[in-house]
Amino acid sequence: GDLFFKRGNKDHAARRYEDSLRQLGHRINHGRISKYWNLGREILNQTFHTCFPILIGRYGKLENQSEAMTLSLYSRVAHVYWYTKDKYWTLWAHLRGLNLAETYEPTKLLAQCYSEHAPGMTLLRWKSRGLKYAEKSLRIRQDLNDIWGQGQSRNYLSIFLYSFSQFERCVSEARHAVEILERTGDYWEVHISRYQLAASLYRLGRMNEAVEQATLNYESAASRG
Repeated sequence: GDLFFKRGNKDHAARRYEDSLRQLGHRINHGRISKYWNLGREILNQTFHTCFPILIGRYGKLENQSEAMTLSLYSRVAHVYWYTKDKYWTLWAHLRGLNLAETYEPTKLLAQCYSEHAPGMTLLRWKSRGLKYAEKSLRIRQDLNDIWGQGQSRNYLSIFLYSFSQFERCVSEARHAVEILERTGDYWEVHISRYQLAASLYRLGRMNEAVEQATLNYESAASRG
């Protein structure tokens, strides 16, 4: 699934991730009714987590490898749904993973879910919540000394900021993300970050800088196939 996703074949990636979740004993939406029903359940669960923070971390440390892989897979399938399905599929997969991750003490997987919550909130135009969770993600990753994770959190924060036309701050966060992600070698994330950087520079009227960053992105992506 990861290989298909990185190569841009997102439909095949979605099927592989769904197969993996089924193999681990999880059900996948199979129609419109189940989609809305399951999304409603996850919204209700997240409402309880938001209103009663004592529910977060109630299962202690995440030590079960199967459960850790499940959390990772919900994150991945939400990514591909962003490109291949409507926002309700995306929100369901994202909230399902987030609700599961919040039942354990803070981990890199929870930080990942929180970082994804920011662009997820752009679908609902919920600015305050998206910003809050992006910053929570960054704090967890700083506490865990997760360098790559800090770059990824800043990348998703830049996506959120661009969506809400916060172009100056988007430039700052995207630059920082590019620096970290280049250092850790994740060029897929680098290209996303640099896109936000170039697009924000363009919106600010800084055309020469925007063209420079867009050219860097094109040449980097082309060189890596």
